[in-house]
Amino acid sequence: MIERKVYAKLLRWKDDPFHKPLLIKGQRQVGKSFIIEHFASNEYQDYILLNFHDDPDACKLFSGKLDVDHLIGSIEAYTDKKVDGRNTLIVFDEVQECPRARSSFKSFAKQGGYDIIATGSLLGVTHRRNGKGEQDDALPPVGFEQQITMYSCDFEEFLWANGVLRETTESIRRDIREGNSINEAVLGRLSGLFRQFMVIGGMPEPLQRYVDTKDLEEVRYLQDMILATITDDILRYAPEGEEMRTLACYRSIPRQLSETNGKFRFSKVDGTRGKKDYSNMEENLLWIEGAGYGNFSHSLESPELPLENHEKRNSFKVYTSDTGLLVRQYGKEVSKAVLTADPEYNMGPVFENAVAECLTKAGFVPRWYHKSGGDDRMELDFVISLGGEAAVLEVKSGKDRSTISLSKVRDVFGIEKRMIFEEGNIRKDKEGICHYPIFASAFIDELDE
Repeated sequence: MIERKVYAKLLRWKDDPFHKPLLIKGQRQVGKSFIIEHFASNEYQDYILLNFHDDPDACKLFSGKLDVDHLIGSIEAYTDKKVDGRNTLIVFDEVQECPRARSSFKSFAKQGGYDIIATGSLLGVTHRRNGKGEQDDALPPVGFEQQITMYSCDFEEFLWANGVLRETTESIRRDIREGNSINEAVLGRLSGLFRQFMVIGGMPEPLQRYVDTKDLEEVRYLQDMILATITDDILRYAPEGEEMRTLACYRSIPRQLSETNGKFRFSKVDGTRGKKDYSNMEENLLWIEGAGYGNFSHSLESPELPLENHEKRNSFKVYTSDTGLLVRQYGKEVSKAVLTADPEYNMGPVFENAVAECLTKAGFVPRWYHKSGGDDRMELDFVISLGGEAAVLEVKSGKDRSTISLSKVRDVFGIEKRMIFEEGNIRKDKEGICHYPIFASAFIDELDE
């Protein structure tokens, strides 16, 4: 079974005597339901599972008053299982299908005495049709729940799944933190595994299948199923009347990333142009972001802290949340090129997407900066807040090792934290720029002092 970091977070939640009901949110098929049932089996005497997607009638338990004693009695009668206080974990699976179940968190939090965990996908973006499941009085329990966002497996979890020891990943973390060169044999092995990570991705089912079979065809089959599910979700839940445009926006992401500088251009979706393009598609794009299917990187007016104050609302890149799904959309030939490091292919979009994914999973918000004119023109792949300072990250997938923009950003904005992620080892050059292997982006939290 794949070891997930979220399990430790669940343990901390359980051990906190003042914990509130917990919501685990994230895109579909990242393993939310599986890890919660595994946690419930290991850490509780018993658990009760209400899956509102598979069992819509369970939602009727919350159609009346949300009094705790009344709800517990109804849940026991419906499931024929006794709730023994905190010894029984109550799980609300796919809670977006039953908003009043989430609203009940307020009552449970106020009364205490029960452990509740809910999982949810598409929270905040679900649009119900034809009155199905409509619950107008259901309000999010603001202040009465804790939340954890769960992603597909990160690169460290991918390494563990493929038999890499924790001691090895801890050693890599130490080398990155201290700026030490990595043993060349270890460097080669991890670089190869990162290429596999970019092709297989972190979605648990394809990853587990690869671990069990080493068969990439089976991985691709499962990835196709996940992509089909994304399409189904868009057609079912996207804003009514905007389903096809939302789907077109999502399907355009691979093509958008392959264009010069990767900026999302609305003309690549349906040929529209003009100042109103963003307002015309804003709802579609916000849906993709809210559903967890895209990692958005906004352009900056200036790469200065606080970065959020300098964002350009209408200028951004959209990366897929899982690079394995991006490579699958590009096709089998690109998959082979990534695995073999074929120099004939432009790997820039794939490597940049992978770094954006790693940054997001490590808890950072990726942004970028571009100035097209003047003596100080420059393009910076990523700008993040790191250790209380602005840090600039460049991704080098080919032979180009120029550092012109990184030199300018120090001269123009005084930014000293400058990093290049490339096919190479850890070192610092004469310009003071730190070089890291591309997979080090997955461990960048080690530098967040």
